Amino acid sequence: MKKLLPILVITLTSLLISKEAMSLPNCSGNYWNNCKGVFTFKPDHPNWPGATYTGEWKNGKPDGNGTGMYPNGANYVGQLKNGLAHGYGVFSYDDGGTYVGQWKNDKREGQGTITYADGDKYVGQWKNHKREGQGTQNWPDGSKYVGQFMNNMVHGQGIMTYADGPVNEGIWKDDEFQYANIIPSNAYAFGSSWKCNSGYTKSGNNCIENPVDTQVYSAASGSGFAVTSDGYVITNYHVIKGCTDVYIHDKGESILSTIVTFDPNNDIALLKGNFKPKSFYPLSRESTKLLTEVYVAGHPFGRDISTTVKVTRGIVSSLTGVANNFSNLQIDASLQPGNSGGPIMNDKGNVIGVAVAKLDLDTIVEDYGVVPENVNFGVKANVVINIMESESIPLPKPNLSSMPMSELGEMITDGTYYLSCWMTMAQINKARETKVIFKSFN
Repeated sequence: MKKLLPILVITLTSLLISKEAMSLPNCSGNYWNNCKGVFTFKPDHPNWPGATYTGEWKNGKPDGNGTGMYPNGANYVGQLKNGLAHGYGVFSYDDGGTYVGQWKNDKREGQGTITYADGDKYVGQWKNHKREGQGTQNWPDGSKYVGQFMNNMVHGQGIMTYADGPVNEGIWKDDEFQYANIIPSNAYAFGSSWKCNSGYTKSGNNCIENPVDTQVYSAASGSGFAVTSDGYVITNYHVIKGCTDVYIHDKGESILSTIVTFDPNNDIALLKGNFKPKSFYPLSRESTKLLTEVYVAGHPFGRDISTTVKVTRGIVSSLTGVANNFSNLQIDASLQPGNSGGPIMNDKGNVIGVAVAKLDLDTIVEDYGVVPENVNFGVKANVVINIMESESIPLPKPNLSSMPMSELGEMITDGTYYLSCWMTMAQINKARETKVIFKSFN
């Protein structure tokens, strides 16, 4: 068979970039911590010979987001932790090859794509700097392998299509074809054998469909906020799309909500819970101005970090969204998975928008070659007002003056909610490829 080319091993030992931390001072003194700075290493440095690092520092080491440039032309843009490549990054080699994907402790780990200068390309999973898991290898002569890898070699179920015509489909071991083994259409290759897809059970050489599972499971989460004193809550449509049940979680209570209405085009949904919110948010009637200071509240990453509400701060950086979407505004306050549906408010406590999206990291890196920083979006408050008025729901009057931070903090704590989406297993399987809110299932 056609042998795979060896993987080029690059030890970064401290080189990267991701999202720029806000309001960090410039580095000064002999010990750099919680700052951004530029440092050029000496030519005889054991790890970074002559390299120039530009980015964030923590505890005296590059940590956060950064860019590394080597004298030979190689460079890295991505994330780092404790001086090591860790997270998402792009490494451009001095011979013209590139790797785009995940890193862990200076090694390729997770999903990634490597393209060699001679045209060889691998797209798939990595472990400990080696191809391991499901992947696709292409060669310049047109040959192609799709299947499993282990320890950097073809190993497991796979299909090798050679440029001159022959096809070997079946089980491979250490780069050598072992025997043909055609798996059922509703199964997938696993190790040297196969497993049935979700919803099916193995029976001899086939997979039979499982009985319908009607039990619902907590599948995903998002954020929402009260807009009236009688339990109306606003969130994103994509937070509740496909859910059998949506619960509003308030002070230890899980309140089953009713979906009153929704607007898929603007990604807004209106819920009603049988409860009396302690606080609720007025909706701003004023035209939002550029550079308005804003606060964003929500439950990023669900409850994996903590159960309390989280707040970030920034400014309105544009009055339109992507492709001149005038129902959106752009902010530089941080948004994370799970922030979807949370309020964006001004210093008066009036909601000017609903957190909805951030730029896709992979797409921007591929199209522009940079990691997007602080580019997030919200749906403008007038869209929410139109939905409320269409349901004849009276709107609270907006505040006319700035609120003390203590009062604003209380309103955020008492009026912002963690929302959980419950689905059947069949719905979960369908949602895996399309759901964009924070997933709690794997």
